[in-house]
Amino acid sequence: MTQNELVIIDVVERTAKKAKIQKWNDQYVMPFHVTPDSKLVFFERTKRTWDEVDVCSVNTSTLEVKELIHEVDKPYRDPHARNVEILNNGKDILFRSERTGWGHYYHYDGNGNLKNALSSGKWVCGHIVAVDSVERKVYFYGYGDDPNINPFYYRLFKSDMDKGGATLISKEDGQHNVHFLKSKHYYIDSYSRVDMEPKIFLKDNSGKINN
Repeated sequence: MTQNELVIIDVVERTAKKAKIQKWNDQYVMPFHVTPDSKLVFFERTKRTWDEVDVCSVNTSTLEVKELIHEVDKPYRDPHARNVEILNNGKDILFRSERTGWGHYYHYDGNGNLKNALSSGKWVCGHIVAVDSVERKVYFYGYGDDPNINPFYYRLFKSDMDKGGATLISKEDGQHNVHFLKSKHYYIDSYSRVDMEPKIFLKDNSGKINN
């Protein structure tokens, strides 16, 4: 069996040190984020049976490993739906979970304490599209919230990182593909259906079409 290790290499000191990350036999390890100051590396540690996962950090100087989030997801965690975002030098963590039976985002602080849920209800969150770290707003796809719309069509939702409560802002019936401008004040929304040609609009971050 392939065995995963995490080695921190210091190119200045010319050292290579192995972090102590072992928890489960034959576990999978995936580093996914390094803070801009290079002080912390975040990684996921997944049980071989794919039904338990940890989000951890390792200090690149001391090699201290911290288990921040532990999730049990039966019968298994879908690797294609997983999503974790590390923000503000590791002070904010957005974690997608199906703990209620529905896929939603949860906001943790940098120590792994749950702050609030960004969304809830009998529908499913897709991937995060953009994060406005100044206004602390999160934009993500969602689907299955309207029984009159194809449950496979992604539409855009907006949530306050600290208060939660998701709001649908791209309401049109169709599959949406969104690209935000750098300011996060506007986005380009392209949507279509099998029976409708693509339509493209410039919208503000409340979903209003900008003429």
